[in-house]
Amino acid sequence: MEAERQSATTPDVTVVIPTHNRHSLLIETLESVADQDWPSWECIVIDDGSEPPVSLPAGLSQAKLVRRAIRGGPAAARNTGLRAASGRFIAFLDDDDLMVPSRIRIGMEALQANPDANCHIGALIKSDSPDLEKIPIESTSSTPRRSGTSRLSVEQILIRRDLVKEFDESLRVGEDVDWWLRVEPTVAAIVTLDVVTVVRSHDEVRPGVSSEVRFQARLRTYKKHRHLLPTWGNKRSRLQRRVAEAALKAGRPHTATRYAMAAVVSRPDMRKVKVLFMAGGTSFRKLLTRQWRQPTGSSNP
Repeated sequence: MEAERQSATTPDVTVVIPTHNRHSLLIETLESVADQDWPSWECIVIDDGSEPPVSLPAGLSQAKLVRRAIRGGPAAARNTGLRAASGRFIAFLDDDDLMVPSRIRIGMEALQANPDANCHIGALIKSDSPDLEKIPIESTSSTPRRSGTSRLSVEQILIRRDLVKEFDESLRVGEDVDWWLRVEPTVAAIVTLDVVTVVRSHDEVRPGVSSEVRFQARLRTYKKHRHLLPTWGNKRSRLQRRVAEAALKAGRPHTATRYAMAAVVSRPDMRKVKVLFMAGGTSFRKLLTRQWRQPTGSSNP
């Protein structure tokens, strides 16, 4: 009897929203959660050191506010929310984005129809674009499967609570990429093309993370996971390209060259490496071209 009562009061889904100094955008984000057409959910809002402190709108009884006195960044805020969550499944949402009204229902119905699945991955769309963004695989699938990619936003994911790992709080940026690389091997995902999240374009810009901090975070993520990645292929090449991009912006052309060359070797058709190729100047292009004369894989970091 007690177990039945506990099951009846446990929400199906906990929506975790970290926030910092985005008071007006957060109100609209919370309205999108309140408009869900699936009744069983809770929302944990983590105020990550906002000034003034965040307050929740009246009437949002399914939302809880957790305050952090000192700002810890997205990873620390999400971890705080995970510790307060009681739902059987977890969904993540940024404080400036929106859930479509059917977001929770889409994920729950997909999981109910596929009992072997423990995670649903939907599509993401930008508010200023009619095109679907970040579709994780080439086509839809009715069979639970690994998504096989690191090109994913946590806002696309609805995942069973016991599979969720904590975010690496030492990473100020890219913590979501690191998180998915650690979680994905345990996941049997059902992937659909249903839009679940709208990423908004707006003018509220936070103070940016320095180029050097971004570079160090991307480099650490790659080195942390490279031993688990296939020697060739899209996933390794994408992470190498991300390091190269960050290195170039941080004023580290030699490191950028090294990782851009490695990205080409890992996946020679990697189109975005061409951007680095053109941006790096003549010496960069000579170094990159030189890679083709070396034995395959000889300089792969």
